This record gives sequence, structure tokens and C-alpha cells, in this order.
Amino acid sequence: MKTISGLAGFKQASVLTHKFTLVFALILTAALCFTGCSKKPGAAQAADASQAATPAAPDDLRELNHAYIDWVIQNNRHVKTFEEYVAASGISAPTPPAGKKYVIDKKGFINYADK
Repeated sequence: MKTISGLAGFKQASVLTHKFTLVFALILTAALCFTGCSKKPGAAQAADASQAATPAAPDDLRELNHAYIDWVIQNNRHVKTFEEYVAASGISAPTPPAGKKYVIDKKGFINYADK
């Protein structure tokens, strides 16, 4: 077998290099698949009055908590009641389920409580 003088400096890729490349590609693909994209609510959805009349779902509770945590970080203070938070932040909270109300629990999260 003849050796080409210009290619003498190149080495054939080892099996380890191929395994590393495969593992890296799989991890990258998995990361991209699991992160996905999230649909952000538009201005039309936020202004929809019919949404405010329906009882809050667990997703609404999660969004309220995210907004509350952001507000606490920005203002560097906690409030004692949910009503105090609504007044200070100016948000409009969705209607809670029947017989429930929003409270800030002992752990500092917005949650439901019986009326």
C-alpha cells in the first residue's frame, strides 16, 4: 500500500473519538428535545374578559407564583397577604375555584385556602 506524502500528518480517528462524538450528539439532541418551545400568551389573550370569569386552574396558580416571585425579587420585600400583593403589584388575578381563596402560605407561595 502506498502512502501519500501530504497525508502523513493526519491520523485515522480512533474509536474513542467516534464514541465521544456520538455521545455528544445524543446529549445535544436530548437537550434540544426536552427544552422545547413554550407558547407565550399574546396581548389578546391577556385582555380576554371571559378568561377572568372562569375558575383558576393549576397553571394559573403556577403563573401567579412566578409573577409573585419576580415581584419579590424586583421589590426586595415580601407581603403578608395575597390582597396586599394584588394592591402593590397591580395584577388582576383570575377567579379562584368555588369555595376557595388565594393566600400566601407559610412557605411563601400563593396557594388556595377554604373561604
